[in-house]
Amino acid sequence: EQQFRISTELDPSAGLAFLNLGLMRASQQRFADAYRDIGQALKLLPSNPRVMSSLGMVASGSNRWKEALALFEQVGKLEPQSPEARLNLGIAQADQFDLVAASASFGEAVRLAPKSASAHYNFGRAQFDLKQYEVAQKHLELALELDPKSDATLYLLALTHKNLDHPREAAGLIDRLIARKPNDQDALFLLGQTAVQLEDRPRAIEAWEKLVRLNPEHNETLYALSRNLQATNPEKAAVYRKRLADLKLSRQVAEEAEAMGNFGLSAAASHDWPLAIERLKEAVQICGDCRARADLHKNLGLTYARAGDMDNAERALRQAREAKPGDIEIVRTLEMIRLRTKQ
Repeated sequence: EQQFRISTELDPSAGLAFLNLGLMRASQQRFADAYRDIGQALKLLPSNPRVMSSLGMVASGSNRWKEALALFEQVGKLEPQSPEARLNLGIAQADQFDLVAASASFGEAVRLAPKSASAHYNFGRAQFDLKQYEVAQKHLELALELDPKSDATLYLLALTHKNLDHPREAAGLIDRLIARKPNDQDALFLLGQTAVQLEDRPRAIEAWEKLVRLNPEHNETLYALSRNLQATNPEKAAVYRKRLADLKLSRQVAEEAEAMGNFGLSAAASHDWPLAIERLKEAVQICGDCRARADLHKNLGLTYARAGDMDNAERALRQAREAKPGDIEIVRTLEMIRLRTKQ
């Protein structure tokens, strides 16, 4: 990065140096910096398809969807025979929810590159979203032949078979995926669904119970277990229904606590420290052990510190650190408090 930056300083007209600097920053998720650098590259190289494509990708990463779409449309005009240009355009169109246009772009990519797994996968995905499941199946199978290691293709093909009422084929594909990724939550949920289609409820329950052990807050799975256990084990079904009800209540509590915490942060932004602390303490009390607990303690601790109350700041931040041990802001503030205490 340093070398590319020096290159841009030595020669401000070096478009490729700006491009490479931007690509390096984009690889670090620094999209604002990357957008600025590659934007400068495009000013210096206004008809370069590679620069346009790179800026389009960074624009997508920065949620500038319309700009990304316009850039990829320009690239498509400059390189009408480029399958990559068609793929990028299709992805941008899909991001804008224009599935018909995306499908056409992906179809053109398939025509230009019939041996491209990515082209077949994206065309199959667009057809799936358009509920053209038989066409989706054909192209997803081709994508899987070309790239047998693609977990995304394996999952989407299994889902396609499920929607086509081919549960046996779906289950076989999901078994392959779970063999690679035994804790994949989407795959476990789909395995349960296909097992129900195959009237193998014990296997469905086994898959779903494993899933709720991995993710105790998986709403759909708790609901599915409560329904599918009702006939054979009503007591256990009732346990899952209660867990689902408790989870809904817990989320309501967390939302209420987060709203109160936001009131506190607004007061802190106005430097009204007493009101901010009052609201954040109330939020912590409402929350209890809810999902927002660590962030609320952190915000309370930081607010105490800004208000000059280091004892309470340290106490709140230590509680936050138990749940967020790697949080840099917490670590730095505690270290600052420790150094001030020594002085």
